[in-house]
Amino acid sequence: MRTIEELDAAVASTAKRHNTWGARRIARALGEGRGRVHRALRRLGLVGRPTAASPTTPPPTPAEAESAAMRRDEAAALRARNRYLREQLRDANRALRDARSIDRGAYRIEYRGAPSRRDEVRVMAGDIHGYYMDRSAVGAFLGDMRVLQPDVVVLFGDLLDCGGFLAQHQVWGYVAEGDYTFEQDVAAVTHFLDELRAACPSARIVYLEGNHEHRLEKWCMTQALRQSEDARFLLDRVGAPSVLQLDDRGIEWRAQGEYHDGCSVRGTIRLGPADVPVYVTHGFTACKHAAAKHVERFAANVVFGHTHRDDSYTINTVSQPLLGGWCPGCLSQRVRLWNHNQPDNWTHGYALQVATRTGRFQHTQVKLVDGESLLLPLINGDGGDDA
Repeated sequence: MRTIEELDAAVASTAKRHNTWGARRIARALGEGRGRVHRALRRLGLVGRPTAASPTTPPPTPAEAESAAMRRDEAAALRARNRYLREQLRDANRALRDARSIDRGAYRIEYRGAPSRRDEVRVMAGDIHGYYMDRSAVGAFLGDMRVLQPDVVVLFGDLLDCGGFLAQHQVWGYVAEGDYTFEQDVAAVTHFLDELRAACPSARIVYLEGNHEHRLEKWCMTQALRQSEDARFLLDRVGAPSVLQLDDRGIEWRAQGEYHDGCSVRGTIRLGPADVPVYVTHGFTACKHAAAKHVERFAANVVFGHTHRDDSYTINTVSQPLLGGWCPGCLSQRVRLWNHNQPDNWTHGYALQVATRTGRFQHTQVKLVDGESLLLPLINGDGGDDA
């Protein structure tokens, strides 16, 4: 047994240092196990982790509290922004993986070149009104025909004006309206037809009878006192096919009162195959929405005249993906004497179609402004003299 002095020194050292080194000395002094001595000293509070006294912290000032709150808010905003960016990055990586797994063959784009000469070029024009034709507009039209060399030209009527004694159903209010004769009217149209044939010598030209040409038949019926045989005798000699010598010029005539190409409407022809037809007629109305009315009645693609103004209307139906009606305007003088006191909405122009061998076609309304066509500069890729 160690002395009492050694035991007191060991206990004092243990209380001072709060570690197991003093517990070993006490265990040796008492002859006991170190574990039992260590547990006994811990129960007495002489061994254990020292507790440092926390210094007294003064409360923060309002400015310090506000600054700390701002820092916490900024930290929270940064954490939220970081979460959002991580989500966006995950979505972008997912979309990239999906895009790389797409079958690109299903979205292959097939390019078709410009129409070849195997495709059909169609031109539709009319409403020239003979003596009252607009010579600058007609000149621009013929210039385009020389370059386009269309396969088919359809003249949809009213090439003759047939005024004077042939317009007995109208009341003329101006002396100047009677300044021209029927002979001059015919001469103007024959000159136009000769120029058209010279511009496109290989084209098929079809002439539809308009309401003004039909005045000749009305006159024959009146002069023959409604006797059909006499009226037919007169019509064979003064009708449009005769006075314009259409057979000699290789131009096909389509009478207004007859059926053509299997159409159920008189005075109408069909271009293209039966499953993708384009009908051409002179026109049965000049109302405000004439194009829409023609599409509604024909339930098909139709080109017409009669209104003298540029007009178009397209619609999708259950049975057809796209149907359209078009009036390209006229080639006559815009301001007629009988309409001198009000602005008009007549336009100069013609219709141009490029059709494939299957019948599908592209329709273009070619406008003629101040005797000039900008179609050819557009096709050739130049801007004309003003560019």
